Amino acid sequence: MEYGAPGNLPSVASDTLTITLSADTTTQAPTLTSPTSNSTQNTLQLTYSLPEVPTGGTVTVAFNNGTTTTTLTMDNSQSVNTTVNLVSLISTSGVATTAAASLADGTYTVSLSYQDYLGNPASTAVASVVVIDTTAPVQSAIVVTPSKTTSTVVLTTNEAATSSISYGPTSSYGTTETIGGGSLLTSHSGSILGLFSCGYTYHYQITTTDALGNVSTSPDATFVTHCGSTGGVDDGGPSHSGYSPPLPEKKTEEQKKPDTPIKKEENTQKSETKNITLNSAPSAPEVSCEAEPYLTKSIKFGANNNPEDVKLLEQFLNRYENTNLPVDGVYSKEDFNAVIKWQEKHADDILKPW
Repeated sequence: MEYGAPGNLPSVASDTLTITLSADTTTQAPTLTSPTSNSTQNTLQLTYSLPEVPTGGTVTVAFNNGTTTTTLTMDNSQSVNTTVNLVSLISTSGVATTAAASLADGTYTVSLSYQDYLGNPASTAVASVVVIDTTAPVQSAIVVTPSKTTSTVVLTTNEAATSSISYGPTSSYGTTETIGGGSLLTSHSGSILGLFSCGYTYHYQITTTDALGNVSTSPDATFVTHCGSTGGVDDGGPSHSGYSPPLPEKKTEEQKKPDTPIKKEENTQKSETKNITLNSAPSAPEVSCEAEPYLTKSIKFGANNNPEDVKLLEQFLNRYENTNLPVDGVYSKEDFNAVIKWQEKHADDILKPW
């Protein structure tokens, strides 16, 4: 640069620029955000970032369980946030190659490694004690004990879990109740309330869920509520009071005696009485059918009947007469005709004693 007043000789200013060059011999450390050390998960989220452009094919994520190492070779993305497909590793977004097809449950040390674009030695980030758990609780010792309108449920699981029971007249269930108050337990117990009485068959299924959300369900099974003594059904047609369908091999001592006289006062039925009483035969050896009432209210064709009592009648006819009535609580003409056929079938049992 020249400077000075006009007419004067110019002066020249100079300066020195010093440039220092240093060699890059280090790959900057990557950041492994997920998984973290001392974590447990049933889905594996892989999140990391690389501060430098990597050399192709050098980005790897290795899972070591103390015995074997499963290595994923990733693409060259510097920022990755993906869910690892544990049953098909190669299907995971960002995975270029892998020798293993899947990653089993277990405890792992996870190592993220890469080399920068200059090919400097690899740099690594590590997460230790990473537990992968995708296994649902194992149910055992399931016991469902029904009474007339309630049922108790107990079971155990091999790990802490919540439990619930779904139940209903079919395998579609319809009602679900928690067992054990929704707490994480290994020993579970609870009760179902408000069941239909006497011989009503319920389907049920038990669901258990561990702390990570792994779910197990039991196969469909059934229980039958306890049966009971007598009640009333009015079919609007010919009938007689005091009849109970005979239970197999349950004869009393009086019934075993031949020609037992019938007392006159026991045959004082009014002709206008149209109530019959039903006892359900036992449906399973462990279910008592002699201790609790079956029907307690009269049912009459065309009347405003209690739907729950009608359902019990329909259940009885379906179970012991194979009528295939819809259990809908409506005393229909089909129900009425089924009762008439039932009375005709048992006419001798009804009329001979009188």
